[in-house]
Amino acid sequence: MLPIAPSLVENVEGQLLNGGFETVAANGTEIGTETNETVILVVGNVANLKGTTVDVEVTITEALNASALGQIPFNTFLMVNGDRTREIHLPDMLPTSKAAYLGTGDDFSDPLTGRYYKTKQNLPWALNIYEGFDTPPESIPITLQYPRFVSWANSGGTQDLDWYLR
Repeated sequence: MLPIAPSLVENVEGQLLNGGFETVAANGTEIGTETNETVILVVGNVANLKGTTVDVEVTITEALNASALGQIPFNTFLMVNGDRTREIHLPDMLPTSKAAYLGTGDDFSDPLTGRYYKTKQNLPWALNIYEGFDTPPESIPITLQYPRFVSWANSGGTQDLDWYLR
């Protein structure tokens, strides 16, 4: 999600819209978002795409200051099982206008305090890791596989910066 109007996007190339739920305008941006948010769907269904690289190119209609787009990795998010309303963002990143389920189940988001996509224990729902991370086996909590993860998460990423190294 980019914090600009969808009309500022001229074209999006390289999307893999294979989920059956994606609705995009002629310029490649998602239909039905607010005027101050541009959602660019990259992949609809990631099943069987392990190891696949998807290159997406976005052409903007006019020159923008880079700060207008936000910080890299921008506001990336996942959707759960093709349900467009079930978004998982990086910690404290804003949901899109289509998101639902905030503050339900194990999510302790609180829009009044700017807290999004964290558990009651302040652990993030998503991580942005480039390399050097061995995913814990299915059903093994990350906190067991990587004990220093908790202190890293609770410090806002200022302590135990190498928590992912064992």
